[in-house]
Amino acid sequence: QIVLTDLDDEPDLRITDDKVENILDAEYRNKISGDALYFLSLDWNQGFDYAKDHMHPKITFSGDIINVTPEEKEKWLKLYNKLPNLQYLPKSTNERKNGRPLKDWLETEDEKEKIFKQAYIPTGISLDIQNFGKFYEARKEILKEKLKELLGGK
Repeated sequence: QIVLTDLDDEPDLRITDDKVENILDAEYRNKISGDALYFLSLDWNQGFDYAKDHMHPKITFSGDIINVTPEEKEKWLKLYNKLPNLQYLPKSTNERKNGRPLKDWLETEDEKEKIFKQAYIPTGISLDIQNFGKFYEARKEILKEKLKELLGGK
């Protein structure tokens, strides 16, 4: 019989901060990001047809939409495709979102509070693309704690 506490002594099976960081660094096309989103959505996923979605879509990083230094923009472009900027949405909702900026889309959604909770969107932080760095870091911390909880990490 396997006892979960016995697995803490197995280095390959131990949940560490580094392993959680690796999950958080998983990109859109990586199976790990999809698996993580699935487990993060178990509380509300009703088995409907879901799609992986960028919270802040790539189009919002193009042209002159972002008013930050070129270095900051380059850094954000490296982060936009990682788990802290990804969510699961029902396909019909994803089609309604259709690449719109996160802030604009949420302002039109009737179930905004539900989406905030389900997607672990940080509160008290502007969802405007100009604030992407703070949004990303805040959501990353929320996801990190939730993943540790789900995986039984300490």
